[in-house]
Amino acid sequence: MVGRKILYFFLLYMVLVYNVLYKTYDAYVLLIAAVAVPVVSLVILIIQKCFVRIYCKESFITTARLETAVVKYEVNNPTPFPVAYAEAALQERRKRIRFSVPARNKAFISNTVSYEHCGVDTVQLRCVYIYDFLRLFRFKLCNSGVVKVTILPRLFGVSEGVQEINALQDGSSTSSKKGNDRSEIAEIREYRDGDCIRDIHQKLSCRMSRLMVKIYSCEEEDEPAFLFWSEENGSKPVEIKDRMLEAMYAIMNALLAEGQGIKGIMPETEGMDSISIRNNDELDSFFVRILNKENYTAYIPGCEITGLQIFAISKSESLFEFMNEMHRPGGEPILYIPAEKCDADEKDSVVCVSLSGGEQICFDYL
Repeated sequence: MVGRKILYFFLLYMVLVYNVLYKTYDAYVLLIAAVAVPVVSLVILIIQKCFVRIYCKESFITTARLETAVVKYEVNNPTPFPVAYAEAALQERRKRIRFSVPARNKAFISNTVSYEHCGVDTVQLRCVYIYDFLRLFRFKLCNSGVVKVTILPRLFGVSEGVQEINALQDGSSTSSKKGNDRSEIAEIREYRDGDCIRDIHQKLSCRMSRLMVKIYSCEEEDEPAFLFWSEENGSKPVEIKDRMLEAMYAIMNALLAEGQGIKGIMPETEGMDSISIRNNDELDSFFVRILNKENYTAYIPGCEITGLQIFAISKSESLFEFMNEMHRPGGEPILYIPAEKCDADEKDSVVCVSLSGGEQICFDYL
């Protein structure tokens, strides 16, 4: 743009010299055009600056680890003048997207992102500039907002033996538990992210002007429950956390594929939040809650959860204290830990998790 300005002022200087030397009608017209065209172009640009807006198509998206996600933006131009040239600067300083927007029309721009590890990130355009027809002037558009990206675990195949591990927990194969008697309501509480939409209490929600959901007591007894336990201290490789999340995701997905209902357990300030999971969308919503939670540890005395399966990135005193609290006759909690942390003298309810050839998650029961 600097080069264009230098060229323009050089041409304007030449027109002025020509007009002074010859003072003809053609020179006068040429001088007026050289001055008026940039001014008109600037006025149009100012109008576009006031009315052109850029929006995020979605403020929240999910993607799997190591997969590519597309963040889309919509540029709306309601003015009768086309935006001949515009430029969007992404978070990466050297990466820019160039586009144009027709008059009274929309344009769409996209930004592809990919992540190596599970977690949460935000994506936004650093800035969006629109230029006049001559590209002598530019204005910066309003910020388009922030898009929140949740990176879910990849879905791996599960090695044989998982059903036997689950059977050891309660004395019967988990595949025989299909369906539940959902006739007894244990409590009614306000809706939380990840709750099943089918459990919304319609009448009470209308009366209270906010969403209320029904919690069924039978789910606490019949369905396996899954809890992710992570004590972040900065010394654990993030790859271990990814592996345990993917192992938990794979087992829960395998049980859903067999038609079995499962539960996700979320530690809250006032106790454990049990989330009923019936399909893959609800499973993804549960993991979104996990990844958006800063602290996954929970030691809530007095909680009674049967069929609990805990996935931990490391062993700790608080973890085993919690397992002892959750111990129930016929339903001892199962602990899943990384394979390199498994010892020969571990207690019977420990499962070692490892990856086989990068394609399958393997489980070794000690």
